[in-house]
Amino acid sequence: MWHAWHFRFALGSVIKSLCGSFCIACLHPLTRRYA
Repeated sequence: MWHAWHFRFALGSVIKSLCGSFCIACLHPLTRRYA
């Protein structure tokens, strides 16, 4: 049970980090344009 929860937490953190880097890559041209 604990291992399943830990695996889900790790998977969620990895997906969150991937989404964060993806959003930064998408927003980078906008921030560079307005800078």
